[in-house]
Amino acid sequence: MTRNVVWWLAIIWISCVIAGSLMPTSMKVAIGTTKSGPIEARPASLLHRVFHFGSFYGAAFLVLLLASSRKQEFLAAGAITGLAIGVEASQHFIMGYPLFEWWDVRDDAIGIVMALVAIQVEGVRGRLIVEGQK
Repeated sequence: MTRNVVWWLAIIWISCVIAGSLMPTSMKVAIGTTKSGPIEARPASLLHRVFHFGSFYGAAFLVLLLASSRKQEFLAAGAITGLAIGVEASQHFIMGYPLFEWWDVRDDAIGIVMALVAIQVEGVRGRLIVEGQK
């Protein structure tokens, strides 16, 4: 893949993460990522937690593929962490969720850290991106 393809994949992936995170609760219940009932009484299901981990792992990994220095990697990871916090803040303050779901931010952060670890594996970037093309 070229860097341009990865860039577009990252935009599409992150857009889907935002749209999926901000969809109405009734739709989340319908697809099975959220249980019905008051938020205070429904612990996050395993599927819900995997969704958070995978969504933010994917977002971070794609953006990290584009980083060309350690500093850019940490800035990218910080930006995706900011996105995770922003999504949860939007759900709480704009959509009216009664709780700020820190446990979701925790699951997102685990995915982001795992992407940081994965990108450090020797040769990952070189195998996935055709160098020299921007």
